[in-house]
Amino acid sequence: MQATVGELVSNLLTHFTNDPLALLMALAGAAFVGGASLFFGYLTLGAVADFITPDVSNEPPSRAN
Repeated sequence: MQATVGELVSNLLTHFTNDPLALLMALAGAAFVGGASLFFGYLTLGAVADFITPDVSNEPPSRAN
């Protein structure tokens, strides 16, 4: 038994309009996942930029004694 996309959307809309707590929980989950994705994407872009850009400092790397 397979449902069409229209039936799935209709079922979700019915569920969310009848139970406001379910809608709030779904939105909070989406915000949590979206925020984490943006944060780790930002970290990844920073790491890639750090890897690609050359080190332009005039000092040689310090050595541990």
